[in-house]
Amino acid sequence: MKKRVLAVLAAAMLMCGTAYADNTAVINNEQVTVDIDFACAGADFALVMIKNRTTGGYVWAGQSAVENGSLELTASLDSTVAGGYYDVIVTDNNKKSYNASFFYLSASYRDELLGQIEDIIASDDDDRTEQMQKLIEDNDFIFQYDEEKYDYLDDKTAVAEAMLDGTYSTIDDFSDALDKAISDLYEQQLIDEAAEKLGGASASEITGILEEYEETYGITLDDTYYKYADTVNAAIEAADIQKAEDVAGVFAEAMAVPYVNEADRSNILNVIYQNDEYLGVYDRITALDGEVQLAVLKALEQGTFTSAEQMSAAITTAVNNFDGDIADYTAEDEDTSTYTVSKDLLDKKVELIQDMVTEADEIFSDLGNASWAKEAILVLYDMGIVSGRGEGKFAPNDEITRAELTAMLVKAYALTGEGAEGFADVAESDWYYDAVMTARAAGIASGDEDNNFMPMSAVTRQDMSVLIYRAMGTEKASQTEFFADDADISDYARAAVYYMKENGIAAGMEDGTFAPRQTATRAQCAQILYKAIVEGVK
Repeated sequence: MKKRVLAVLAAAMLMCGTAYADNTAVINNEQVTVDIDFACAGADFALVMIKNRTTGGYVWAGQSAVENGSLELTASLDSTVAGGYYDVIVTDNNKKSYNASFFYLSASYRDELLGQIEDIIASDDDDRTEQMQKLIEDNDFIFQYDEEKYDYLDDKTAVAEAMLDGTYSTIDDFSDALDKAISDLYEQQLIDEAAEKLGGASASEITGILEEYEETYGITLDDTYYKYADTVNAAIEAADIQKAEDVAGVFAEAMAVPYVNEADRSNILNVIYQNDEYLGVYDRITALDGEVQLAVLKALEQGTFTSAEQMSAAITTAVNNFDGDIADYTAEDEDTSTYTVSKDLLDKKVELIQDMVTEADEIFSDLGNASWAKEAILVLYDMGIVSGRGEGKFAPNDEITRAELTAMLVKAYALTGEGAEGFADVAESDWYYDAVMTARAAGIASGDEDNNFMPMSAVTRQDMSVLIYRAMGTEKASQTEFFADDADISDYARAAVYYMKENGIAAGMEDGTFAPRQTATRAQCAQILYKAIVEGVK
């Protein structure tokens, strides 16, 4: 979008018969300079004259050489020249003429224009709105506003009416207020258009409209939306949408069931909690005995529902069919991976989720960009496995260090061990000393050829998988290839990475890669540990 420039430049560049900039300005209230740049092909020199367009009087004249087809010079005008339009007339020695213009916004012109604005505002004329609109449009080269937004407005008188309500000390004040008024009216018109378009759209047209006005509606179109677009669009089409503000609520209600369908068991209760305004089943689930809850979560995880009513019926069926004999509840998923859910951990999770959003924000204030890991971070924090980095910050997107991950693993898996040889770069005074020594004794931590542990080094995603895999103590290593970048996974890490994927602990990146050599973040590590512990994979 083009932004009109207020007269604050020291000079105007004039080129090839068209003004490159419209305005110049007073320099220290003593001198006005105009930089002149014309292409004068085949000429040796040219005569330049600057004329006041209103009076016809010439205020500057001079001759300059043309070098390599270009005429460049600076004209200095007397500070007494009047404000207004000036024409630049160039005639070269081949008798070719070139013309350009600029506007000089003098101090007196500013005062005069501000006086006109004040007179219009103070008047009680019936046509003062029209007067203000004319003043704005007649002086559009002076005022700073978005030209495309102004031209887009259906009702330009609304801009003038908004400006009549203000008080302005300077032209700059008026210009700033004008730009804001135009932007506000433009945004409101977009909102009105967005609601009107969606209200009359068919289901097949809705995706394109949502994409166009996603920010205006305040919604997010993610992979889950596109997977269930037909169902969601049908719900939007059936809704009575009168205002753009209505869209967010209708969209959230339509997305509630798809989000549950796409959630795995480690996150499904959290998803239900966040969308229970539309689902109405969270209290039913959390009121159940822990083992019955597990049966319900299994049913919800394995089902694909089209409505909240269908989901509620599935919960009823799961409760009625529960046989009371799953103290160590296990389930087989589609790729035959076996995992056990700990009843004690699930009970803890249910208690935490009820106050998760509020409590998480009270404990750590920086989880907004890692909401997908908020539940994991809070549960592990409550269990004493993770901690923040001070001042109420968890730093979820920071790289996790070897020392931090080792301390987390020792706590998470209650590792024990004594008598391990120390590392050259780990001192007894270091906060992580005990954890690192325990991890070494347990066969989890190792050093380089110089016996350095490198505690402050960042951990790659493949090394994170290896360390967690060792701590889990599993012997069920998989050799199945899953990722588009399998060739980049180091040989020593393959079994760990594949096991994590096969058991739903580490899903990889959105593009189908694992990014094994990319450094892991604190949020990623918390999420993976949470899945490994709560899911209880063995």
